[in-house]
Amino acid sequence: MKKYFLTLALLAFMLVQQTLFAGQQSVSVAGLTTNETQGTVLVDLLRHFDPGTTSDVSQDSLLDISTVILAENIESLGTSTLDSLYNNAPDVPNEHNNDLLEPLNFSSITGLRGTAFASRLMGKVYHALGYHLSVTPYLTLEESINSYLLGADGELARAEIFANVTPLLVRVPEPLISFSFYLVCRSQATCSKMLPEGTHVAVSSEIVVVESWAKTNQLLTKRYQSTDDLLEAFNRREIDFLILGSSDIFSNQTELETSTYRTIVTIPVYHYVHSKHNNLVPLIDHALKTFKMTDQYRQLLMKYWLHSNR
Repeated sequence: MKKYFLTLALLAFMLVQQTLFAGQQSVSVAGLTTNETQGTVLVDLLRHFDPGTTSDVSQDSLLDISTVILAENIESLGTSTLDSLYNNAPDVPNEHNNDLLEPLNFSSITGLRGTAFASRLMGKVYHALGYHLSVTPYLTLEESINSYLLGADGELARAEIFANVTPLLVRVPEPLISFSFYLVCRSQATCSKMLPEGTHVAVSSEIVVVESWAKTNQLLTKRYQSTDDLLEAFNRREIDFLILGSSDIFSNQTELETSTYRTIVTIPVYHYVHSKHNNLVPLIDHALKTFKMTDQYRQLLMKYWLHSNR
């Protein structure tokens, strides 16, 4: 946890430093928000460290920490900021020193809130087995697959169809969760019928099962860097159809209140380990089954709006 907050403070310091060296020797905290390029980069950096952190929490947290640096007064960092950071920080148990645990690094695909859920879940599971889990996000399937050749220990969370993509990975039998994907439309009339061949549907991640669905239905996918970008394009009417996971649907209900959606596929999501760790599969499987029977698992489902997908 200490390393996490030090990272946030460093990012905020970068924001202040860049503004000062830009020629503004006297800087107001309000003025920090006017530099959109620097602010966006740092907010994105913060969300890179914690995919579950929303853009508003990221920006507010960075500005509050910047206030501390400018005022040289730690008391100006309000408890609301600390609470928001803590609630979005990785759920790492405190009873062991992570530096003493054997590290394992897993790949994931960016753009889904469910990735943050899987990171928290498998972090608990691996901690119980004496390992410290870290996650490296990638934008594309190709980048993710290449990571296994360069030392990655596996894939954080993928559908069963992913097993056909690379022979380097072994699937842990127990699923993390059953996860639904939805086609989001502007009206019930368009959602209730088949889309015309060649229709573009927007996605925020390269997900094998979604790409397979689109190919089967002769649709074209249009990729956006994040769910936020996708929703902004939808609200600007640049796109008429998009695909979201169930957690993204529930966490963006306000933005989607005038839209309608239907389920296109519900799939179990699994954890994959590199074949070099094949001996760990039965241990991980047992630890995952055990953790899924606890209240902590149910709390994670509620936190990430996944309680309807158990």
